[in-house]
Amino acid sequence: MCLLRLRFKDLFGKRVVITGEVGVGKTRLLASLVDEAALESGLRVVVLDLAPEVQIGSETVGASVKTYCRRLHKVEYLRPNVVYAPRLQGRSREEVLDMAAKNASSTEPLLISLASNPPDALFIDDLTIYFQAGDMNPLTDIISSVGTFIATAYKGKMLLDDKGSGLSRVEKSRLESLLNDPKLNIVEVPLQPSPIISSA
Repeated sequence: MCLLRLRFKDLFGKRVVITGEVGVGKTRLLASLVDEAALESGLRVVVLDLAPEVQIGSETVGASVKTYCRRLHKVEYLRPNVVYAPRLQGRSREEVLDMAAKNASSTEPLLISLASNPPDALFIDDLTIYFQAGDMNPLTDIISSVGTFIATAYKGKMLLDDKGSGLSRVEKSRLESLLNDPKLNIVEVPLQPSPIISSA
């Protein structure tokens, strides 16, 4: 399946997790799928945005789905008040773990609320933020409850420095567990970096 031609209509009724390294286009692809879903009349579409936007010097690392979506106003958009990037912002093991715990505690009520009134289609940008410290039951409950589930998740090596907190290991283990859960029947769509084309 050509990723550039991945369309919401092809994913309708499926559970999909888009994985890959930083900067490969996971969020851009998710945003394009949200824009397509927003045009489907009679469909309740919810976007849960967990992607941190971190300012390091003059650079913004990571961009959330709202950066790329053109039709976000046509869907229900949810985002915790503050989303931390524990590995990038935490200066010690303790800070990393504390930020991950705060992310989980601000996200879990949103998942529980969604499970009590599931949308037709749920999009989550950056599942890995919740994997780091969240209770997996509310997440698997909502995934089981919705007809269509499409999310992004980090899978790579650039962000492995977790200040000795063990966060990266937990995150990777939980992603694999989710992808391999036979009850959830999730399809992984791995994105690869674009090849660098030499002009020489």
